[in-house]
Amino acid sequence: MTNQFITVLNGLSALVLVCIALLVAIVFLRFYFQNKNWYLLFITLLMIALAIGYFGITLSFLSVVIYGDNLLGLKELVPFFTYSTLPIGCFAIIFMVWDLAGEHEYKRNAIIGQILYSIVYYIVLFITFKEAIICPNVPTGEIYDDWIIPNSIFYYIFLAGILYTTIFTIIGFNKIRKATSGELLKRFMWLFFAPPFMALGILLETLVFMELHRNFLYISRILVILSIILIYIGTRPPKGEIVDPNFIKKGHLDNEKILIIEKMFASKPEKITKEEVKFYKEQTICLVCKKEETGFINLFICPECKALYCEKCARALIEIENICWACNGAIDQSKPIKLIEREIEEDKKHKFSKEPQIKKA
Repeated sequence: MTNQFITVLNGLSALVLVCIALLVAIVFLRFYFQNKNWYLLFITLLMIALAIGYFGITLSFLSVVIYGDNLLGLKELVPFFTYSTLPIGCFAIIFMVWDLAGEHEYKRNAIIGQILYSIVYYIVLFITFKEAIICPNVPTGEIYDDWIIPNSIFYYIFLAGILYTTIFTIIGFNKIRKATSGELLKRFMWLFFAPPFMALGILLETLVFMELHRNFLYISRILVILSIILIYIGTRPPKGEIVDPNFIKKGHLDNEKILIIEKMFASKPEKITKEEVKFYKEQTICLVCKKEETGFINLFICPECKALYCEKCARALIEIENICWACNGAIDQSKPIKLIEREIEEDKKHKFSKEPQIKKA
Protein backbone atom coordinates (compact mmCIF):
# COMPACT_ATOMS: atom_id res chain seq x y z
CA MET A 1 0.00 0.00 0.00
CA THR A 2 2.83 2.37 0.88
CA ASN A 3 4.66 1.67 -2.40
CA GLN A 4 1.48 2.33 -4.38
CA PHE A 5 0.93 5.63 -2.57
CA ILE A 6 4.52 6.73 -3.27
CA THR A 7 4.13 5.67 -6.91
CA VAL A 8 1.03 7.84 -7.21
CA LEU A 9 2.77 10.83 -5.59
CA ASN A 10 5.89 10.51 -7.75
CA GLY A 11 3.92 9.92 -10.95
CA LEU A 12 1.27 12.56 -10.32
CA SER A 13 3.91 15.19 -9.53
CA ALA A 14 5.64 14.43 -12.86
CA LEU A 15 2.33 14.67 -14.73
CA VAL A 16 1.46 18.01 -13.10
CA LEU A 17 4.95 19.34 -13.89
CA VAL A 18 4.64 18.39 -17.58
CA CYS A 19 1.16 19.95 -17.85
CA ILE A 20 2.21 23.21 -16.17
CA ALA A 21 5.39 23.47 -18.26
CA LEU A 22 3.47 22.95 -21.52
CA LEU A 23 0.77 25.43 -20.47
CA VAL A 24 3.36 28.11 -19.63
CA ALA A 25 5.16 27.34 -22.92
CA ILE A 26 1.96 28.00 -24.87
CA VAL A 27 1.31 31.24 -22.95
CA PHE A 28 4.83 32.59 -23.54
CA LEU A 29 4.79 31.55 -27.19
CA ARG A 30 1.68 33.71 -27.55
CA PHE A 31 3.48 36.57 -25.78
CA TYR A 32 6.40 36.15 -28.21
CA PHE A 33 4.21 36.42 -31.31
CA GLN A 34 2.65 39.58 -29.85
CA ASN A 35 5.94 41.23 -28.86
CA LYS A 36 8.68 39.57 -30.95
CA ASN A 37 10.90 39.64 -27.86
CA TRP A 38 13.56 36.91 -27.98
CA TYR A 39 13.73 36.13 -24.27
CA LEU A 40 10.04 35.16 -24.36
CA LEU A 41 10.82 32.59 -27.03
CA PHE A 42 13.62 31.12 -24.93
CA ILE A 43 11.36 30.86 -21.88
CA THR A 44 9.07 28.84 -24.16
CA LEU A 45 12.05 26.67 -25.12
CA LEU A 46 12.95 26.17 -21.44
CA MET A 47 9.42 25.02 -20.62
CA ILE A 48 9.39 22.57 -23.53
CA ALA A 49 12.77 21.18 -22.42
CA LEU A 50 11.41 20.64 -18.90
CA ALA A 51 8.27 18.96 -20.21
CA ILE A 52 10.31 16.58 -22.39
CA GLY A 53 12.67 15.81 -19.49
CA TYR A 54 9.81 14.53 -17.33
CA PHE A 55 7.74 13.08 -20.17
CA GLY A 56 9.20 9.56 -19.90
CA ILE A 57 8.29 9.26 -16.22
CA THR A 58 4.85 10.68 -17.00
CA LEU A 59 4.32 8.06 -19.72
CA SER A 60 5.25 5.33 -17.23
CA PHE A 61 2.76 6.73 -14.71
CA LEU A 62 -0.06 6.97 -17.26
CA SER A 63 0.71 3.44 -18.45
CA VAL A 64 0.39 2.11 -14.90
CA VAL A 65 -2.83 4.07 -14.29
CA ILE A 66 -4.48 2.98 -17.55
CA TYR A 67 -3.13 -0.56 -18.05
CA GLY A 68 -1.97 -1.50 -14.55
CA ASP A 69 1.65 -1.96 -15.64
CA ASN A 70 4.38 -0.40 -17.79
CA LEU A 71 4.05 -0.97 -21.52
CA LEU A 72 6.79 -2.81 -23.37
CA GLY A 73 9.69 -0.54 -24.35
CA LEU A 74 9.04 2.19 -21.77
CA LYS A 75 12.08 1.17 -19.73
CA GLU A 76 14.37 2.27 -22.57
CA LEU A 77 12.40 5.45 -23.32
CA VAL A 78 12.37 6.91 -19.79
CA PRO A 79 16.11 7.75 -19.52
CA PHE A 80 16.15 8.95 -23.14
CA PHE A 81 13.59 11.65 -22.33
CA THR A 82 15.16 12.51 -18.96
CA TYR A 83 18.66 13.31 -20.19
CA SER A 84 18.08 14.51 -23.76
CA THR A 85 17.22 18.15 -23.06
CA LEU A 86 19.46 19.40 -20.21
CA PRO A 87 21.79 21.45 -22.49
CA ILE A 88 18.76 22.94 -24.27
CA GLY A 89 17.23 24.03 -20.97
CA CYS A 90 20.55 25.46 -19.73
CA PHE A 91 21.00 27.36 -23.00
CA ALA A 92 17.49 28.83 -22.69
CA ILE A 93 18.09 29.98 -19.09
CA ILE A 94 21.40 31.67 -19.95
CA PHE A 95 19.91 33.44 -22.96
CA MET A 96 16.85 34.56 -20.97
CA VAL A 97 18.89 36.03 -18.09
CA TRP A 98 21.50 37.78 -20.23
CA ASP A 99 18.92 39.10 -22.67
CA LEU A 100 17.19 40.75 -19.71
CA ALA A 101 20.56 41.97 -18.38
CA GLY A 102 21.32 43.57 -21.75
CA GLU A 103 25.03 42.65 -21.70
CA HIS A 104 25.59 41.43 -25.25
CA GLU A 105 29.29 40.61 -24.82
CA TYR A 106 28.72 38.49 -21.71
CA LYS A 107 25.71 36.85 -23.33
CA ARG A 108 27.75 35.92 -26.39
CA ASN A 109 30.56 34.42 -24.28
CA ALA A 110 28.11 32.51 -22.08
CA ILE A 111 26.25 31.13 -25.10
CA ILE A 112 29.48 30.08 -26.84
CA GLY A 113 30.54 28.26 -23.67
CA GLN A 114 27.13 26.59 -23.44
CA ILE A 115 27.31 25.42 -27.07
CA LEU A 116 30.74 23.87 -26.47
CA TYR A 117 29.44 22.20 -23.31
CA SER A 118 26.41 20.84 -25.19
CA ILE A 119 28.67 19.17 -27.76
CA VAL A 120 30.72 17.47 -25.03
CA TYR A 121 27.53 16.52 -23.14
CA TYR A 122 25.89 14.73 -26.04
CA ILE A 123 29.10 12.96 -27.07
CA VAL A 124 29.68 11.61 -23.54
CA LEU A 125 25.97 10.75 -23.16
CA PHE A 126 25.99 8.79 -26.43
CA ILE A 127 29.19 6.88 -25.55
CA THR A 128 28.37 6.08 -21.90
CA PHE A 129 24.55 5.98 -21.96
CA LYS A 130 24.09 2.35 -20.85
CA GLU A 131 26.92 2.42 -18.31
CA ALA A 132 26.17 5.83 -16.74
CA ILE A 133 22.38 5.75 -16.31
CA ILE A 134 20.34 3.34 -14.18
CA CYS A 135 16.70 2.56 -14.88
CA PRO A 136 16.02 -0.55 -12.77
CA ASN A 137 13.22 -3.06 -13.17
CA VAL A 138 10.22 -2.38 -10.94
CA PRO A 139 7.40 -4.57 -9.60
CA THR A 140 4.06 -4.62 -11.37
CA GLY A 141 2.10 -1.44 -10.70
CA GLU A 142 5.11 0.80 -9.98
CA ILE A 143 6.52 3.43 -12.33
CA TYR A 144 10.02 3.57 -13.80
CA ASP A 145 12.55 6.08 -12.62
CA ASP A 146 16.19 6.69 -13.49
CA TRP A 147 19.33 8.32 -12.15
CA ILE A 148 23.02 8.73 -12.89
CA ILE A 149 25.66 6.40 -11.46
CA PRO A 150 27.80 8.42 -9.00
CA ASN A 151 31.44 9.09 -9.97
CA SER A 152 30.90 8.20 -13.64
CA ILE A 153 32.21 10.56 -16.34
CA PHE A 154 28.68 11.57 -17.30
CA TYR A 155 27.91 12.26 -13.63
CA TYR A 156 30.55 15.01 -13.56
CA ILE A 157 29.61 16.33 -17.01
CA PHE A 158 25.98 16.63 -15.88
CA LEU A 159 26.99 18.33 -12.64
CA ALA A 160 29.28 20.73 -14.53
CA GLY A 161 26.38 21.83 -16.73
CA ILE A 162 24.22 22.66 -13.72
CA LEU A 163 27.06 24.57 -12.03
CA TYR A 164 28.01 26.44 -15.23
CA THR A 165 24.44 27.58 -15.78
CA THR A 166 23.98 28.53 -12.12
CA ILE A 167 27.17 30.64 -12.01
CA PHE A 168 26.40 32.58 -15.20
CA THR A 169 22.81 33.03 -14.08
CA ILE A 170 23.91 34.50 -10.73
CA ILE A 171 26.28 36.92 -12.51
CA GLY A 172 23.51 37.97 -14.88
CA PHE A 173 20.99 38.46 -12.09
CA ASN A 174 23.52 40.52 -10.15
CA LYS A 175 23.82 42.90 -13.12
CA ILE A 176 20.02 43.12 -13.37
CA ARG A 177 19.82 43.85 -9.63
CA LYS A 178 22.30 46.74 -9.88
CA ALA A 179 20.38 48.30 -12.77
CA THR A 180 16.86 48.00 -11.33
CA SER A 181 14.81 49.39 -8.48
CA GLY A 182 11.21 49.84 -7.36
CA GLU A 183 8.59 47.65 -9.01
CA LEU A 184 11.12 46.26 -11.47
CA LEU A 185 13.33 45.05 -8.62
CA LYS A 186 10.34 43.31 -7.02
CA ARG A 187 9.72 41.39 -10.23
CA PHE A 188 13.40 40.52 -10.41
CA MET A 189 13.28 38.98 -6.93
CA TRP A 190 10.70 36.43 -8.15
CA LEU A 191 13.15 35.44 -10.87
CA PHE A 192 16.12 35.35 -8.50
CA PHE A 193 14.80 32.30 -6.61
CA ALA A 194 13.66 30.36 -9.70
CA PRO A 195 17.05 28.97 -10.93
CA PRO A 196 18.18 27.70 -7.47
CA PHE A 197 14.87 25.86 -6.99
CA MET A 198 15.09 24.41 -10.49
CA ALA A 199 18.75 23.37 -10.12
CA LEU A 200 18.12 21.77 -6.72
CA GLY A 201 15.06 19.93 -8.01
CA ILE A 202 16.91 18.54 -11.04
CA LEU A 203 19.92 17.48 -8.96
CA LEU A 204 17.71 15.70 -6.42
CA GLU A 205 15.90 14.04 -9.32
CA THR A 206 18.95 12.69 -11.13
CA LEU A 207 21.64 12.18 -8.49
CA VAL A 208 20.01 9.54 -6.27
CA PHE A 209 22.39 8.39 -3.53
CA MET A 210 20.28 5.84 -1.65
CA GLU A 211 17.20 3.68 -2.05
CA LEU A 212 15.16 5.76 0.41
CA HIS A 213 15.76 8.83 -1.75
CA ARG A 214 13.54 7.33 -4.48
CA ASN A 215 10.51 7.52 -2.19
CA PHE A 216 10.66 11.32 -2.08
CA LEU A 217 11.23 12.24 -5.72
CA TYR A 218 7.93 14.12 -5.75
CA ILE A 219 9.61 16.76 -3.55
CA SER A 220 12.19 17.48 -6.26
CA ARG A 221 9.38 17.85 -8.82
CA ILE A 222 7.50 20.24 -6.55
CA LEU A 223 10.66 22.41 -6.45
CA VAL A 224 10.79 22.49 -10.27
CA ILE A 225 7.07 23.35 -10.44
CA LEU A 226 7.68 26.19 -7.99
CA SER A 227 10.53 27.51 -10.17
CA ILE A 228 8.23 27.51 -13.22
CA ILE A 229 5.64 29.56 -11.31
CA LEU A 230 8.32 32.04 -10.19
CA ILE A 231 9.57 32.45 -13.77
CA TYR A 232 6.04 33.11 -14.96
CA ILE A 233 5.36 35.72 -12.25
CA GLY A 234 8.69 37.47 -12.82
CA THR A 235 8.63 37.67 -16.62
CA ARG A 236 5.00 37.80 -17.70
CA PRO A 237 4.06 40.98 -19.59
CA PRO A 238 2.05 43.62 -17.73
CA LYS A 239 -1.71 43.71 -18.11
CA GLY A 240 -3.22 46.00 -20.70
CA GLU A 241 -2.30 46.77 -24.27
CA ILE A 242 0.95 45.15 -25.37
CA VAL A 243 3.21 47.43 -27.37
CA ASP A 244 4.62 46.19 -30.65
CA PRO A 245 8.42 46.79 -30.31
CA ASN A 246 8.76 46.99 -34.11
CA PHE A 247 6.31 49.89 -34.50
CA ILE A 248 9.02 52.03 -36.14
CA LYS A 249 10.52 50.47 -39.24
CA LYS A 250 12.74 51.86 -41.95
CA GLY A 251 10.02 51.48 -44.55
CA HIS A 252 7.63 54.00 -42.93
CA LEU A 253 6.67 57.24 -44.71
CA ASP A 254 8.85 60.31 -44.20
CA ASN A 255 5.87 62.37 -43.02
CA GLU A 256 5.12 59.84 -40.28
CA LYS A 257 8.71 59.94 -39.11
CA ILE A 258 8.64 63.75 -38.99
CA LEU A 259 5.45 63.71 -36.91
CA ILE A 260 6.98 61.25 -34.44
CA ILE A 261 10.13 63.38 -34.12
CA GLU A 262 8.21 66.62 -33.63
CA LYS A 263 5.81 65.06 -31.11
CA MET A 264 8.54 63.45 -29.01
CA PHE A 265 11.03 66.31 -28.96
CA ALA A 266 8.59 69.18 -28.60
CA SER A 267 8.32 68.23 -24.92
CA LYS A 268 11.96 67.30 -24.35
CA PRO A 269 13.29 69.16 -21.28
CA GLU A 270 16.51 71.13 -21.58
CA LYS A 271 18.03 69.37 -18.56
CA ILE A 272 17.15 66.34 -16.46
CA THR A 273 18.69 66.07 -12.98
CA LYS A 274 20.03 62.93 -11.33
CA GLU A 275 17.25 63.19 -8.77
CA GLU A 276 14.63 63.09 -11.54
CA VAL A 277 16.29 60.09 -13.16
CA LYS A 278 16.36 58.29 -9.80
CA PHE A 279 12.71 59.14 -9.06
CA TYR A 280 11.41 57.95 -12.44
CA LYS A 281 13.50 54.79 -12.18
CA GLU A 282 12.27 53.92 -8.68
CA GLN A 283 8.66 54.50 -9.70
CA THR A 284 9.25 52.62 -13.02
CA ILE A 285 7.96 55.62 -15.00
CA CYS A 286 9.19 56.20 -18.55
CA LEU A 287 11.30 59.36 -18.84
CA VAL A 288 9.67 60.30 -22.17
CA CYS A 289 5.97 59.43 -22.10
CA LYS A 290 5.69 59.55 -18.26
CA LYS A 291 3.64 56.33 -18.23
CA GLU A 292 4.14 53.86 -15.39
CA GLU A 293 5.46 50.47 -16.51
CA THR A 294 5.43 47.22 -14.52
CA GLY A 295 7.28 44.56 -16.47
CA PHE A 296 10.56 43.68 -18.14
CA ILE A 297 8.84 43.52 -21.48
CA ASN A 298 8.15 47.28 -21.68
CA LEU A 299 11.29 48.60 -20.01
CA PHE A 300 14.70 49.73 -21.22
CA ILE A 301 17.52 51.12 -19.06
CA CYS A 302 20.24 53.41 -20.42
CA PRO A 303 23.61 51.62 -20.08
CA GLU A 304 25.33 54.89 -19.06
CA CYS A 305 23.09 56.69 -16.55
CA LYS A 306 20.46 53.98 -15.84
CA ALA A 307 17.59 56.24 -16.96
CA LEU A 308 14.42 54.21 -17.53
CA TYR A 309 12.32 54.18 -20.71
CA CYS A 310 9.40 52.09 -21.88
CA GLU A 311 10.33 49.90 -24.82
CA LYS A 312 8.22 51.94 -27.25
CA CYS A 313 9.98 55.22 -26.44
CA ALA A 314 13.43 53.60 -26.25
CA ARG A 315 13.09 52.10 -29.72
CA ALA A 316 11.79 55.41 -31.06
CA LEU A 317 14.74 57.30 -29.55
CA ILE A 318 17.19 54.78 -31.00
CA GLU A 319 15.60 55.07 -34.43
CA ILE A 320 15.46 58.86 -34.37
CA GLU A 321 18.76 60.01 -32.82
CA ASN A 322 19.98 57.31 -30.41
CA ILE A 323 20.57 59.83 -27.60
CA CYS A 324 19.52 59.40 -23.97
CA TRP A 325 17.49 62.32 -22.65
CA ALA A 326 19.31 62.28 -19.32
CA CYS A 327 23.01 61.85 -20.16
CA ASN A 328 23.10 62.50 -23.94
CA GLY A 329 24.96 59.23 -24.40
CA ALA A 330 24.12 56.56 -26.95
CA ILE A 331 21.13 54.45 -25.89
CA ASP A 332 22.15 51.64 -28.22
CA GLN A 333 25.94 51.58 -27.97
CA SER A 334 26.23 49.44 -31.10
CA LYS A 335 24.83 52.30 -33.22
CA PRO A 336 26.10 55.85 -33.85
CA ILE A 337 24.44 58.99 -32.49
CA LYS A 338 22.41 60.86 -35.11
CA LEU A 339 22.03 64.64 -35.49
CA ILE A 340 18.32 64.88 -36.12
CA GLU A 341 17.99 68.66 -36.43
CA ARG A 342 19.56 68.63 -39.89
CA GLU A 343 17.54 65.56 -40.81
CA ILE A 344 14.27 67.29 -39.82
CA GLU A 345 15.09 70.40 -41.85
CA GLU A 346 16.02 68.34 -44.90
CA ASP A 347 12.82 66.30 -44.61
CA LYS A 348 10.72 69.46 -44.32
CA LYS A 349 12.46 71.14 -47.27
CA HIS A 350 11.92 68.02 -49.33
CA LYS A 351 8.25 68.02 -48.33
CA PHE A 352 7.69 71.71 -49.17
CA SER A 353 9.59 71.49 -52.46
CA LYS A 354 6.99 69.05 -53.72
CA GLU A 355 4.09 71.49 -53.06
CA PRO A 356 2.89 73.49 -56.10
CA GLN A 357 4.25 77.06 -56.26
CA ILE A 358 1.70 79.90 -56.67
CA LYS A 359 2.96 82.45 -59.13
CA LYS A 360 2.27 86.11 -58.51
CA ALA A 361 0.25 87.90 -61.13
